[in-house]
Amino acid sequence: MKILLFLFIMAATATMISSCSKQSLPVKTLARTVNFNRYTEKDFSAEKGNITFFVQITDGSKKLLDSAVATMRINEIPTQANKLIYAKTLNNTNGELKVGFKYVLENFGYSLHYDIFNSNEVHKEMNFSYK
Repeated sequence: MKILLFLFIMAATATMISSCSKQSLPVKTLARTVNFNRYTEKDFSAEKGNITFFVQITDGSKKLLDSAVATMRINEIPTQANKLIYAKTLNNTNGELKVGFKYVLENFGYSLHYDIFNSNEVHKEMNFSYK
């Protein structure tokens, strides 16, 4: 009788231990898209210098994208009606991101424009009007 009681207690304990284990579910991530829209609202037809545009995405201190997308004459920057759009799709990024433009003027300097891509957003429009 003691053996049957011992076996019953062991079986009940094994059942309780196996039923209490939790399995962690994988974190599901969605693809997130950033559209970098570049244009101007001014007339630069007299400007002959070159300008290089970069797009950048960082996740804290980690660079996810840092790429030169175009070098062109300043007078060739399109108006908003003909804006240039660079789209980037990101996978496996759940957190807040910093997205932005950088441009470099030949023999002059550079400027930056950044915005936050919040963790609850799946699409971001980054508009930049060169002035």
